[in-house]
Amino acid sequence: MLARENTEAIAKWLYEDIICCWGVLSKTVTDNGPPILKAVTYIAKKYNLHHIWISGNNKCANRIVEQPHFNVCQALFKAVDGDQFRWSTATYSIFWSERVIVCKQMGCSPYYTTTSTHLLLLADIVEATYLQPLPNLLLSTTDLIVC
Repeated sequence: MLARENTEAIAKWLYEDIICCWGVLSKTVTDNGPPILKAVTYIAKKYNLHHIWISGNNKCANRIVEQPHFNVCQALFKAVDGDQFRWSTATYSIFWSERVIVCKQMGCSPYYTTTSTHLLLLADIVEATYLQPLPNLLLSTTDLIVC
């Protein structure tokens, strides 16, 4: 989670929450803020990620980016009951829900768009995974990898 806006924190966030989650992206569009430019330059050199420069006044490009951002902000404030100091407690849940919920414009989830596979949720009604019996014991990391 991004707590500070500096080059190191943004580069770490890009690597852990974007690249490790979705894989290396072929292109990235940013608002060209100084810390973001330094972080994207670092990531570009390390992972050969191409950066697209946009103008802060480009209404067409900004509208596409800002509308989902507005929806995330609304969901975030609703999840923390309007207490903006608790936003970090709900951030991962909100971003996860944004990835798996079907978008009206696309007709599928961003997860499906990115990976071309349907996400199997723990409580998937179609697959009836909620009817599975509870495990007798917890599996170790090694056992999970072997499975």
